[in-house]
Amino acid sequence: MKKLLYFLFIFLSFTVTAQVPEPDMISLKGIGGNGSDKIGTHITKTKDGGFIIRFETGSSIGSGNIDSLCAPIPNRMIFSKYNGDATVIEWSKCYGFGGDSFITHIFPANSGDYVWGGQFNSSTSYGWLVTKQDAGGNTVWQRNYSKGKGSILRAMMATEDGGYIMTGGAYQTDTNVLSLYGGSMTADIWVLKVDSNGYKVWSKVIGGTGNESVAALVPAPGNGCYVVGGTGSYDYDCTGNPGGGTAYLARLDHDGNMLWHRCLGGSSHDAATAACSNNKGGVILAVNTSSNDVDVHNYHGGSDYWAVEVDSEGTIVWDNCYGTTGDEVPQAICKATDGSVWINGYTTDGYDDVYIVKADSVGILESSTLLSTYQQDRGLMIYPLINGYVLAGGYYYASHGSFASLTNYGTFDAFLAIFSPWNVGIKDKTSEKSGFKIYPNPATESVNIKAIDNSLCRITVYDILGRMMYDNTITKNIQIPVNEWRAGLYFVQIVSENGYTEVQKLIVR
Repeated sequence: MKKLLYFLFIFLSFTVTAQVPEPDMISLKGIGGNGSDKIGTHITKTKDGGFIIRFETGSSIGSGNIDSLCAPIPNRMIFSKYNGDATVIEWSKCYGFGGDSFITHIFPANSGDYVWGGQFNSSTSYGWLVTKQDAGGNTVWQRNYSKGKGSILRAMMATEDGGYIMTGGAYQTDTNVLSLYGGSMTADIWVLKVDSNGYKVWSKVIGGTGNESVAALVPAPGNGCYVVGGTGSYDYDCTGNPGGGTAYLARLDHDGNMLWHRCLGGSSHDAATAACSNNKGGVILAVNTSSNDVDVHNYHGGSDYWAVEVDSEGTIVWDNCYGTTGDEVPQAICKATDGSVWINGYTTDGYDDVYIVKADSVGILESSTLLSTYQQDRGLMIYPLINGYVLAGGYYYASHGSFASLTNYGTFDAFLAIFSPWNVGIKDKTSEKSGFKIYPNPATESVNIKAIDNSLCRITVYDILGRMMYDNTITKNIQIPVNEWRAGLYFVQIVSENGYTEVQKLIVR
């Protein structure tokens, strides 16, 4: 009886302290002033391996630490150039903005020159603005595109031939948008290619009679691009819609011709919010999904992060959902140098919390973390660093909870966090002496668990959210059916009567 009580004490103590693994946060920094400060979702990779981040600030001059980035001017957009591992800020540039006019993208051009893309707004018109400046800040050329209703620049990318591709919504025809599929109250997707001097090369309208939205551009083989967004149409360029609103993906060639398109999702609401290259000629989409059928698998409830990889021919390679029974909204996605896939966004649970997930190269969830205060906090950006780490950014509202070590300078402040792809708290035992064996691993129908020394052990299996999936005692071995479990990462915990404890990973496909 004493043996059994001791065994139960050890088991209960372990289950209280065992944690679902989180990615290891290497550093956390807050950047802000007495107003509202946040980070833009778009990151520009530079030829030297570094990158450029955009900060938006509404803070007044001489407040907090955001003024250390560049010369303070009111209503600033700040662009900061970092080295490849985010340890050094090499330069920062400030640009003022007013009303609805702002800069969203920056691209290094010739030596010391930069091309800026953004939005202009005047008393008579508004649309896209692209400017080239030299190293001294002098304007080399400036072009305006479209004066139609709602023509906001949503995404912009540089091309291998020195030009640029831009995209946004279009409600009206003009000299660049010659025709539309829907009416004046529904938007189509407008894609524009310009050369290195900002002159139009081609213009393309994509859509149907419903409403389309666009979220991202990703380079495609042959100097083309992937256009990523959403559609509520069932006709023209948007055939194949499985439900009301669905994620949308189209591949264009270097001349703007559509090679193929496809709708992605299920019978409920799905909207692509971000995308990145899969580094193999295809693309990985981050989608806010409420579907549980057709293309969508492993849905948890509410709205989930849904990641789906699509190859260069439009075929789904893998997909998976991440989240809880509440609402999760992805804002950014990237593929790290080790092949893992990272998503940053937020989850709603009373307030909004930053929610970061890491999956392996085929979408199996490996770890996740929440960054939260008692106010609303958002994840907005994620980017792969050259040393295998990942940089995440967003904004936080208070010096509390996950951000207790940071100063809250104003309404909300930007944050930058560096994460390691390696998990803390639980180690693989594949290269160490282990107290039990798991096979096959990955498993599909069932998994066998064998205790090495044949002693009395308690076996418990948890999913990535910490929910108990299986619990039993064994003296030698046991077979557990897993064919009805969701595909993903699980944790098998063993506690022996002599006090030995161990946790191993189990993958179910």
